[in-house]
Amino acid sequence: MIGDVLTALVNIFNPDALVIGGGLSGAEPLVATIRGVIYERCLPLATRNLEIATSRAGRDAGILGAGHLLLGVSDEWIGRVLER
Repeated sequence: MIGDVLTALVNIFNPDALVIGGGLSGAEPLVATIRGVIYERCLPLATRNLEIATSRAGRDAGILGAGHLLLGVSDEWIGRVLER
């Protein structure tokens, strides 16, 4: 199912890279299956330059991404709070 969804996304958006993160990045048999499904079912043009990799952040990818987003908006948010 994950491979089917990612196949559709790769065919539509034609990305240069697909990074699998979170808990999935540590499950190498699952990552290998996803990789195989994508290369089997995607259009050849969509996978010609596609790199499929796992996140170096591993299981912490989600919390690191949330922290990054928070830091990106925190200055604006703090400024609005102080203006009140």
